[in-house]
Amino acid sequence: MIAQGYLTISCPVATSAMSGITDASFVKRFEDAGLVTIGGYSIDEPTIEASRRMSERGRREFLIDEPFEHIEQELEQLSGRTVAVNVRASSLTPLMELAPIIAEHRGVLEIDAHCRQPEMMEVGAGQALLHQPHRLVEWVRRLKETGVVLSLKMRTNITNEVALARALEGAGLDMLHLDCMGAQRRGEYAPTDHRPLRAVRNATSLLIIGNNGVRDYESAKKMFSKGADMVSVARPLVENPEVVGALSRTLKKMEAAYGWYNMPSHICAGGDLRGLAFCCAPVKNCPLQSVLKQIGLSPAEFMRLKESLVAGTPLEQGEGTCFGSLAYCCKPTRACPYRDAALARAGISLKQYAQYKRKLAQDIVHVLKRRSARQRVSKHR
Repeated sequence: MIAQGYLTISCPVATSAMSGITDASFVKRFEDAGLVTIGGYSIDEPTIEASRRMSERGRREFLIDEPFEHIEQELEQLSGRTVAVNVRASSLTPLMELAPIIAEHRGVLEIDAHCRQPEMMEVGAGQALLHQPHRLVEWVRRLKETGVVLSLKMRTNITNEVALARALEGAGLDMLHLDCMGAQRRGEYAPTDHRPLRAVRNATSLLIIGNNGVRDYESAKKMFSKGADMVSVARPLVENPEVVGALSRTLKKMEAAYGWYNMPSHICAGGDLRGLAFCCAPVKNCPLQSVLKQIGLSPAEFMRLKESLVAGTPLEQGEGTCFGSLAYCCKPTRACPYRDAALARAGISLKQYAQYKRKLAQDIVHVLKRRSARQRVSKHR
């Protein structure tokens, strides 16, 4: 279960908006999804006209003259489900009008800062918003005054994701829906890029939905292991409607086995800062050393931090392990006879071990983010 404002999300799999496709009749079939998204809907005259022009050149669009009435009818059709409504707007006014309607239905208002079609960007909507961060931050601040749970969908490798995410979090944003698009080179887009997702995870406490190329458990796991709280599925919904159910079932098994469906990768495998919970002592030249340098911790400080956080817990034990403490042992999904022997002696199951490591990861990240916030404040004095 994921709690966010007035929402309770039962499964960390969402359906993503695809304009002209994802309406209530389409998404209601995905019963295993924890969050279904309808839209994208254009909700003011400039964006509605942009949608018309896009449709004329062959793009699928929802062409709706009375979008508020239509959206409310769609929400009523999906009563009992957790629903996000993805919308494009060229100004704050229609969003402020729509937000209370969505809040009344206990849904999510998702600002579309993702659409890159020229017609939409020309009117200042979609991806154009990423180039106006101060405007976007003000929209979020005002919309949160309505009490609505608020999401924003954007592509990566367009702007400074970390700076924008921090500003949006400060304004009250609840959820950031990241399309992890690779950078464009010579007119071609690189494959899915998980690095911006990891960077945003390391910098904020936002609920992150990872999107781009999610079509099975392996692709979803890459998102989760870099810091996503949820994943969203787009085109595969059309190509393989069973993908949501299959993902949901596998994640339930993962949760039952370890109680940690989005367990991070090890730092040496590109995991986010939560992966520090699995790092061994920094005694050799490895990726941990460069990460510690980036976050401003010496190896000795890292060891003191880790040992202080596990003091008085079962992770303090670990006779026979590489460093004499379970604090320095690896993921439960990785085979290790020394760790497993120590767990057996302590009477700790792998699931219990995973839960202790999850708490350690949360504590490490909390300390590091608090430290980083103090440093940023000090820097700007």
